[in-house]
Amino acid sequence: MSFLNLGSIRKNLALLVILTVLPAIAILFYSGMEQRRNTIEYTKQDVLLIAHAMAQVQKDLALSARQILSTLALLPEVQALDFQASRDIFKNLLKKNPNYKNITLVDLSGNVLVSGIPSKGVNLADRKHLRDALKTKDFAPGEYIVARVGDASPAFPFAYPVLDATGTPKAVLTAAIDLTVLSELYHHARLPENSYVGVTDHQGVRLLYYPAKATTNPIGTSIKTSNWNVASQKQEPGIMTASGSDGTNRILAFNQVRLNANADPYMYVWAGVPEAYILAPANRILKRNLLLMLLAAIGTLFVSWSLGRKTLIAPINQLMDLTNELAKGNLEKRIVQTDRIDEFGKLTGSFHEMAEALSIGQEKLQNSEDRFKKLSGVTFEGIAIHKEGIVIDGNDSLMRLFGYTREEIIGSNAIVVLFPSESHPILSENVSKHIATPYEVMARKKDGTLFPVEIESRNITEGEDHFRVTAVRDITERKQAEANLLKANEIINRSPAVAIQWKNEVDWPVEFVSANIEKLLGYTAQEFLDGKVSYTESIHKDDIERVRHEVSSNSEKQGQTEFTHAPYRLETKDGRVIWVEDSTYIRRDSKGKVIHYEGIVYDITKRKKAEQDRLELEAQLRQKYKMDSVGVMAGGMAHNFNNNLSIILGNIELSKMKMPPDKQVGDYLNNAKIAVLRSRDLIQQIMAYSRQGLQEKAPMQLPLAVDETLLLLRSTIPTTIDVHKSISSDSRNRTVNVDISQVQECLVNLCNNAVHAMKEEGTLRISLETLELTQQDIPPQYESQPGLYAKLSVQDDGSGMPAETLDKIFDLFYTTKPVDEGTGVGLSTVQGIVKQHGGLIKVNSTLGEGSCFELYFPVTEQTQTTETASVNDDQPEGTERILFIDDDEMLANLGKEILTDKGYQVTSMTESTEALKLFSANPDSFKLVITDQTMPALCGKELIQKMLKIRPDMPTIICTGYSSKINEVEARQLGAGAFLMKPLDLPELLQTVRRVLDEKKAS
Repeated sequence: MSFLNLGSIRKNLALLVILTVLPAIAILFYSGMEQRRNTIEYTKQDVLLIAHAMAQVQKDLALSARQILSTLALLPEVQALDFQASRDIFKNLLKKNPNYKNITLVDLSGNVLVSGIPSKGVNLADRKHLRDALKTKDFAPGEYIVARVGDASPAFPFAYPVLDATGTPKAVLTAAIDLTVLSELYHHARLPENSYVGVTDHQGVRLLYYPAKATTNPIGTSIKTSNWNVASQKQEPGIMTASGSDGTNRILAFNQVRLNANADPYMYVWAGVPEAYILAPANRILKRNLLLMLLAAIGTLFVSWSLGRKTLIAPINQLMDLTNELAKGNLEKRIVQTDRIDEFGKLTGSFHEMAEALSIGQEKLQNSEDRFKKLSGVTFEGIAIHKEGIVIDGNDSLMRLFGYTREEIIGSNAIVVLFPSESHPILSENVSKHIATPYEVMARKKDGTLFPVEIESRNITEGEDHFRVTAVRDITERKQAEANLLKANEIINRSPAVAIQWKNEVDWPVEFVSANIEKLLGYTAQEFLDGKVSYTESIHKDDIERVRHEVSSNSEKQGQTEFTHAPYRLETKDGRVIWVEDSTYIRRDSKGKVIHYEGIVYDITKRKKAEQDRLELEAQLRQKYKMDSVGVMAGGMAHNFNNNLSIILGNIELSKMKMPPDKQVGDYLNNAKIAVLRSRDLIQQIMAYSRQGLQEKAPMQLPLAVDETLLLLRSTIPTTIDVHKSISSDSRNRTVNVDISQVQECLVNLCNNAVHAMKEEGTLRISLETLELTQQDIPPQYESQPGLYAKLSVQDDGSGMPAETLDKIFDLFYTTKPVDEGTGVGLSTVQGIVKQHGGLIKVNSTLGEGSCFELYFPVTEQTQTTETASVNDDQPEGTERILFIDDDEMLANLGKEILTDKGYQVTSMTESTEALKLFSANPDSFKLVITDQTMPALCGKELIQKMLKIRPDMPTIICTGYSSKINEVEARQLGAGAFLMKPLDLPELLQTVRRVLDEKKAS
């Protein structure tokens, strides 16, 4: 109960009196507050009754308007829409009912047909009451309006429909009440000061505020938003305490006005009484009672103060004077004992006995003091001898530590003089309990400087006297060092690097580790320090031997103080594997023996992952470049292969020409020719797929692409996979504008992926159909337009894909295959090709059930432009002179022999530059030039260009086994008469030669 002690008897007596009076004051205050609460509750009910009564008045006003309008609606004049008769009736009603501003008859478009007061060209179609009456075919209240007929004054309208015999509205009656009528209803009401009654429409627009005040919102404006929000959200009458627009705090009651129980409110009635007015009587009573109680408390306090001073304070002051004299050394001082209070008499006797004991022991204390000075003078700590905190003596270090003189310290209360008030409780407690354990508190020098000290005390006994020796140490530097160490630890723990120190013993027991080790490995620093886990246990089992070897080998090097480990792996508490870099410092004793190690460990997992990703990306790029190189190499091989096929085919043709008729041998040669032509077609398909040929988009039928691709894939798809092809009938007559080689590339990629997913066993389904896509069918990432599409589907029953894989399959270089089996560019290439063709891709896949890729290509109205040369077995002849050029001597000789056999005069050349010289010498001597494209020095394209400069009208034919530099279109643009692909079919060659020569003659 120390909080009740105010430090003096006088103050404590006053506190006791106050504590005695406080319950009575509390009771008075509570009863006053209860009276206030009851007053407010009674008032709320009264205000709510007022609002309810006002609401009934407003409802009666609406019922009166309904009765008048419904009666008018039944009158024959109104039913007949007799304007003049209706106008007379309206005028008479307005004279008898001055509360109504006007009565009108309105047509279904809102135009005023009849008005009780003159009007012209007025339309009320936008009025709520008119719209509601037509909608419900019943009486309808409106909202705050400004009248459009007569003077533009505020009003509140009602409407009632005029119905024909079938119940269909044919017009609407309206009546508007002047808002000044509402205030007359409450003109004789006696309201308390600053009280009011108000009316708002269904939107919170003020219709009435009585009595009117300049500080409130005028009629036609919205009431305070916070008050309206409360009322509009409730379906029943309510009460609240809130300030109005004039700032006065009131008890407000509001009541909704409805035509019937289930209808929405069309009007709200408000009543408000100032809270201050209601509480004024209760406040006066409470103030009066509190004032009387305060006067009684002051009187009681005065009487208690006077009695206490005479019976308690005076004897205590005498004892204090005696104590001060004894403290100054006047041990002979005595006071006359008082017999007024027995306790003070006993206490005075005890003080006299204490003085006698002090006088006897003074000489012994002097002897002890001399010995103390000799011992304490050699220490840097401040040492004080005291008894219950009163200093008896102290050494010079104590005086220097606190800045006091010996005279200022001796005899003083050390707790009060040498320490700030916040340290007093712990000092007093430790002194009273004779605590010997060192503890820390704040001390205060004479100049007011505060500094931290460590205190350690011991009890001593000399004769019958008991004293306490206390040593005081200034620990400012130690505290600063601890603070600096704490900051250093905070810096380390905020950094990504972990600091760790371990002994050079088995399993490397940890001596120190920064707290951020928990972020790295999940183990707390204390778990390492307690030996629950060792650092070696965290090192990955595949790396531990290497790390140990690096530590031992570097430790054996004399003079070696630090080294860096090659990156190694650690296993975290939750089982994850991370990569770290480790810089280790070796600590040795004076003899060079390693005693412990210090390491800075840094998490490089992200960097290792980035390096791994980079290596995988490089491998994928190398694989892509390798595939590109294979494509280039395939072009060269195609050229050589076609040349060889040309030699075979030419010799077959010559053999057929030279040999006597023999059906069996002829069949053998025909079979060989067919095999050569099939090989030629296969090479063309391979080159088209590898996109080495210059392809362009052209209208074509997709079934042709499907058939050619399956023919190409037939030799690569394992026989364990069952291939099903399904092409709908409507798809065979549809064309799409595509690059055939790119479509084939998409199909090959998807089929290869399907084979891989099925692990070379299952069913591969390829289907083609035509369907209509709407805008809802097109995913948002595609810019395709709605319309007719050809859907090419590739479906497998393989392993399928999870959702997380489906989200990434079209990412460039993303693959689930090993590096040596996939590059991660196949599906991204497919997506790019489909987008380039204005199409889209949909993928359906279920883990364990297979995948289906759907490619959609827009259908075009164009017809297929692929032209098929009409070649028959005719072998026309001629006599013209022809220059035949091919760098392959066998082909050159073969061409010469074939053409010569058909009557032509042929000069064959194997070097393009020599052929150019021969032609330049006599350009008019040749009627036709046939040249290969791929040749050393001058290629066929360059040779023809140079010949045409010499003789622009020279007919030429260019042949090639393969070339990425020219195609049929470019050959014709160059001026060549024809473009032939090797191997050359004999009828095709002879017919082309004849055609080019004849076209020249015709021109």
